Amino acid sequence: MTIGILDILPGIFTVGNLLCGFLAVRYSLLGEPVFAAWLIILASFFDALDGKLANFAKSLQKFGVEFDSLADLISFGLAPVVLVGSFFVGSLARWMPVFGFLFLLCGAFRLARFNVHFKGGQKSGFHGLPITMAGGTVAAYVVFCDQLWGRVRFPELIFLLLILLSALMVSMFPYETYPKLTWKGRRNRIKIVLFAICAVAIAINPPLAFFPLAIMYILVGAIGGLYQFARGLILNQLYPGDHKDG
Repeated sequence: MTIGILDILPGIFTVGNLLCGFLAVRYSLLGEPVFAAWLIILASFFDALDGKLANFAKSLQKFGVEFDSLADLISFGLAPVVLVGSFFVGSLARWMPVFGFLFLLCGAFRLARFNVHFKGGQKSGFHGLPITMAGGTVAAYVVFCDQLWGRVRFPELIFLLLILLSALMVSMFPYETYPKLTWKGRRNRIKIVLFAICAVAIAINPPLAFFPLAIMYILVGAIGGLYQFARGLILNQLYPGDHKDG
């Protein structure tokens, strides 16, 4: 089997993702949480790039999926938990191992479920919040607080975030992927426009933009999932035995 440059490139970006996650853990333990948070955000960009390039590397795609998942578990499962662990004192500190492990466990479950159902090709959507977005949101909150107040505030909110993100990762709520590089399809055109608006907001002020944009993405998927769930319950009550999900 011939291995070309397109087979190798995705793995290089996955290594970059894993390296960022490893360094994020290290700098969190050294007491530099903001730098560690930026490393997690950088890892998310590496993860996005290796996913795009992997579509061109069909021969090594399965290996790439497994390798990418292992890197994601470090960068977006373990690293965010280590990152926020130092912000809790007193009674909150006693609960941090519980909710931190819950976040890591749900992230591992999310990755395993994805790998089991992955059939290759470009994804049209996600079932459950991607671990990349979950871990990136935690990191973005640290950067957001540092930009506004020079320190992390409201640690109780981090607890709520960990619980919410854990639940959404193991849910079946629909979440959108990146837009395809084509102007075909009304839905894809809308995604391209929204993606461009987000890119401009990030370019103007990255520390303040990442967290609000991540929260909007999370809430849109959660609201859509709840709507589908409620709609299914209503239809099942109105037409018992006749309703099929489309």
